[in-house]
Amino acid sequence: MTCRSFRKGSAALRALDILRDYPVLTAPRLGTLQSITPPAAHTAIGQLCQAGILRERTGYARNRIYVADEVLGILNRPFAEDPIVPGTGAQL
Repeated sequence: MTCRSFRKGSAALRALDILRDYPVLTAPRLGTLQSITPPAAHTAIGQLCQAGILRERTGYARNRIYVADEVLGILNRPFAEDPIVPGTGAQL
């Protein structure tokens, strides 16, 4: 994952908070959740993909689904097991 800073108040920065509850997203869903236009949602998703936070899973040109793999990894860990901090291998 590349180190990136997002503009204060940008849709991409606000989307980081949404990923905890919605680690699997589409551009229309992000637009609805943030009350932003479709172009703004696509721009935010593009920035998050470029930063390595989201990954496109379908391979389609339309109706794309994006996944925050690290969030899913934490959410899908075995019950009562400490999460592994991505990139370090260390547990919290």
